[in-house]
Amino acid sequence: MIGKAAEMTKRFSALLGQFGEPNRRELVSNQLAQCLGAEQLLIFVRDPGSGEWRPGLGFKDSRPWKKLVEKAALQERAEVQHHDQVARAFAQGEAVLVLLGGQPKPQPLLDTLPLLATLLRHELNTDPEERSDFLGYANHEIRTPMAAMIGYVDILLRQTEDPDDRHYLEIIQRNGQLLLETINDLFDLSRVRMNQLHLEKEPFELTPLIADIRAQMDPLAQEKGLSLQVFFDTLVPRSLNSDRSRLRQILVNLLSNAIKYTQRGWVRLRIRWEDDELEFSVADSGVGLDAEALPKLLQTQSIGLTISHQLVGLLGGKLEVSSESGKGTCFRFSLDAKGTDQIEGNIELLTAPMQNYQLPDLRGLTVLLVDDREDIREIGRSYLEDAGATVYTTGAGQTALDFLKKKMVSVVVLDMQMPGMDGYATARALRQQGLTIPILALTASAMKGDRSSCLEAGCNSYLSKPVDRSALIGQVWTLAYSLQVLVVEDSPLAAHAIKSMLESMGCTVQMAHSGAETRAKVEGRCPTVILMDLGLPDEDGWNLLKWLRHQCPDSRVLAHTGRRPDEMVSPHLGLAFDGYLQKPAARKSLLQSLFPR
Repeated sequence: MIGKAAEMTKRFSALLGQFGEPNRRELVSNQLAQCLGAEQLLIFVRDPGSGEWRPGLGFKDSRPWKKLVEKAALQERAEVQHHDQVARAFAQGEAVLVLLGGQPKPQPLLDTLPLLATLLRHELNTDPEERSDFLGYANHEIRTPMAAMIGYVDILLRQTEDPDDRHYLEIIQRNGQLLLETINDLFDLSRVRMNQLHLEKEPFELTPLIADIRAQMDPLAQEKGLSLQVFFDTLVPRSLNSDRSRLRQILVNLLSNAIKYTQRGWVRLRIRWEDDELEFSVADSGVGLDAEALPKLLQTQSIGLTISHQLVGLLGGKLEVSSESGKGTCFRFSLDAKGTDQIEGNIELLTAPMQNYQLPDLRGLTVLLVDDREDIREIGRSYLEDAGATVYTTGAGQTALDFLKKKMVSVVVLDMQMPGMDGYATARALRQQGLTIPILALTASAMKGDRSSCLEAGCNSYLSKPVDRSALIGQVWTLAYSLQVLVVEDSPLAAHAIKSMLESMGCTVQMAHSGAETRAKVEGRCPTVILMDLGLPDEDGWNLLKWLRHQCPDSRVLAHTGRRPDEMVSPHLGLAFDGYLQKPAARKSLLQSLFPR
């Protein structure tokens, strides 16, 4: 029963999200009517200027319905005989819903009618800038209570041992995430149509992203008894220069859609790299579609496919679909993968059970959490204290400024949308006072330019709500222990490999491939840590270490070498490295050497 209700909620939300497409309104209104048990649906909104009722979703002439709509607006409900059908009108705020025929149950739509009416009114009356402002406001108002809901479910899951209770909470958690993804798709689709969707293209590691997606989708597949398979058909780039979050959104949508419409068998993600292009394909063993139904698939099946089609285009690709009745469906797209730095083979963790991720230890850190919502403060406090941090909280920017005049903390976690003195003003005031404490911005809107606005105000990093527990803990740890690292390595491939690993830990990394290049890099600014190979092409590593001790006395210099410990004999009395790592350094060893605390 819970699954059916969640499925209906998702379908209903997806349909609502498509009303902004004028040439699809009749189809969407008919589908909504079927969901409600009626044969046809019309929506009317009152024009705030003239007071007249104007047609909304049904996109019909309002004159034949004027008396019925006005009567319903006065008494909340009205009914008339219309030809061979009964027309029932229901008023909710400044909107009236008219349902024709059938035995309708209008409550699901009535619950969201005020928001839908406001969106329709803005579409009919406002310019793009005003629509964008409203979109940001609506996004914030929806995401904030969802952050509380998902956060408290996560806390309960960590405190509950009863198997039945955990099962119910996991259902709520999964469906909450599905609803959140639908909300993300709705607002992203609106931003695409207003040409306001902002892409953040930058290099990122590919395989951890795929592993993360698999970990998220596995429980959904297992719930339906499906096999979720992930394959690299070729060697793949270690890193990809694209928008990580948008690529993730596309793949999650395609996999969710495949799992949803596959009753038995498998869902398969395949990745291949050929001719400087990285191809992704998502196939399933479902019922498939015939030749007539296939062209309509991207336009009619789900909002997830609609936004995925738009996002692939923005990333420079084209989403294609092939299907055959009784033999399943396959979606595929390709992205430009030129200029990638290193390749690696198939990764075992993608075909083996996922390992539990060990969250960073925040013991010894102090955090000031600033948010006007008490429930969000309590969730954040719970997350961070469980990881070992000492947490202080406040609900106002000015109070945070007063607190920081008396006590220093390791990191400030700052909500950007607060009444009165918002997070942007608070961050600017902190920087004007000369405070260099790392600031992690929390925002519920995730609109175009949010990241740059946060950074310009003085924040160091950025998370959007609802905040994932591991993301919050990881960001706080990264900001508290942020390191500037210089990798001195004559092999470009080896240097890039260690650089990628260090960046995944939150370090800022530079590379030097010779002694001369090392000297040039550190003369302007000494890094926190220098990770150095002894076998350089132009200079003995011990001589370079001696020079670094004089030039950068506060830097830690770690040997990263293929030599054994008994071969690390210094020719200079009293000269030694601060640490030793034998190649190839494992991630755990690297972490322990870089962050001894």
